[in-house]
Amino acid sequence: MKDVNNYIFDLYGTLIDVATDESSPTFWKRMAALFSVYGADYTGPQLQQAYLDCVTWEEAALKKHTGYQFPEIRLEKVFSRLLLEAPSCHACEGSAGGMEIRTLRALAQTGDEGKKEALEKLRYSEWVHVIANSFRIMSRKKLKPYRNTLKVLTKLKQTGHRVYLLSNAQHIFTMPEMEAFGLVEFFDRIYISSDAGMRKPQPEFMVNLLRREGLDREDCVMVGNDFDSDIRIAASLGMKSVYLNTFGYDEKECEKRLGAVRTVAGKLHPKAKDYKPSLSVMDGDIGALLEIIK
Repeated sequence: MKDVNNYIFDLYGTLIDVATDESSPTFWKRMAALFSVYGADYTGPQLQQAYLDCVTWEEAALKKHTGYQFPEIRLEKVFSRLLLEAPSCHACEGSAGGMEIRTLRALAQTGDEGKKEALEKLRYSEWVHVIANSFRIMSRKKLKPYRNTLKVLTKLKQTGHRVYLLSNAQHIFTMPEMEAFGLVEFFDRIYISSDAGMRKPQPEFMVNLLRREGLDREDCVMVGNDFDSDIRIAASLGMKSVYLNTFGYDEKECEKRLGAVRTVAGKLHPKAKDYKPSLSVMDGDIGALLEIIK
């Protein structure tokens, strides 16, 4: 661990403490009211179900297209579809993507090519940024860096280490959250699953990082709080890892989850059958790394 030059971090639950609730009826009622501003008529339950159905469909389509076991969609397309595919609509003066909403809806009704064009205009518009970040802010209950996050990142940079982010997240609202806490400047490169079309533990997500950055996996460590994604992707590639127990599992539960990682990852890397993190921080405090970084 002391000889490792490249640190690859997870974000949520590792560097940032976050809690969201996307199941609240009040949340969906407010989101329905927001969509109503743009002429899309939903009740809260209708919007919630439409959102879940759309996410499921998009994930299945991406999985079929890429062959990835763990695809990651971009929510921009989901929100755009929700606007264009509302069960009913009313007239509004709003615009998005340089076109009036009513014009976009009319374009989407002209056939597959028209719908594709309308979706593309919405996906890259300021409108979708407002909707996505409103969705995130209204569902968010907590967001703050862990106590020693900035200390660890600062020391890594001061000691000449290279620092990367490999996060299962949505670029559209993850970057504003990182920017708000001044985290972006600490990373040599940021890899977000929605940009890659896949998420941890898909091995290719990490492999792409290693190839692009020209890194030797023996000279890298994955730091994360999730056995199923962070530790599993490291085990699948025979990489070192640090496990931060921010979920507060007891030792028995941690061993159970690690056992599951060994079973699955062992099919991809022979050494994974006996894999264990290089360091397990049972109290979840990332500050433990301060004693290791040299």
